[in-house]
Amino acid sequence: MSEQLEVTVRTQCFKCGGSGLIVNWLCHNGAATICNDCNGNGYTTLEYIPFTGIKETKGIKRVFYSNEFQHVYTGKHTLHNGKTLDFSQFGCTYEEWRNGIKPIPLPKRNQTGINNPKPCPKRGTTVVDPKEERLD
Repeated sequence: MSEQLEVTVRTQCFKCGGSGLIVNWLCHNGAATICNDCNGNGYTTLEYIPFTGIKETKGIKRVFYSNEFQHVYTGKHTLHNGKTLDFSQFGCTYEEWRNGIKPIPLPKRNQTGINNPKPCPKRGTTVVDPKEERLD
């Protein structure tokens, strides 16, 4: 495996626009302050490793779309409601995914006999009522 080289480049400071100075509502009559993001240099340093392609991940058999709050398996699995779902009918193999094939989406909760999750008003996320059946 070849070692990846980190690339370092100078980029114009986003905060001060490259001037090294900040003029805002606190600055009066031609006064300015030195930009804290670039220490007055007008640039920041960006370090990164160039993308050369998706890296192989060992041990992966099937790939699924991310499905919040749902466990995924590689074959048949009995759900909490007693129903069996064959996960091998969804997603795709790791090799297929590496070759550009998109996974088949998992069924929605109500298509497996499970009630739909409810939105959490405080977090804006989805939660499942503990009294309802779960898909995982």
